[in-house]
Amino acid sequence: MAGLAGCVSAPLPSESAAVTLERTASQSVAVYPPKLVVKDGRLLLDGWVYRQYGALTTTETHIDVDFLDATGRVLRNEVTHFVPRDLHRGSHKMAHRGHYRLPISAMPAGTATIHVRAHDGDHQS
Repeated sequence: MAGLAGCVSAPLPSESAAVTLERTASQSVAVYPPKLVVKDGRLLLDGWVYRQYGALTTTETHIDVDFLDATGRVLRNEVTHFVPRDLHRGSHKMAHRGHYRLPISAMPAGTATIHVRAHDGDHQS
């Protein structure tokens, strides 16, 4: 699932213009299609997540962001969190939705894909 977006007045830097964006849900959290945007002169990965039906909690879930080259090799991995961390159940659409924003100071050379993945729990060492 790919998609790119930028502010009308601030085009994406050339190194990020052709980057494909992918997403993967966890059992607790689904990921809306992420966007690359430029805000105040900074490149950002911007997106929303929502609580999966039946999830008991989302407080242990975070977002893994992998920068991949054309062969799928990981160039860099970053972790970010969505706010609020505890996505509540409720009938109001915003009650079970969270937002994340990851500043990208420098796109790794050769990045072809950014994979945004919801991850429940800690990483195994």
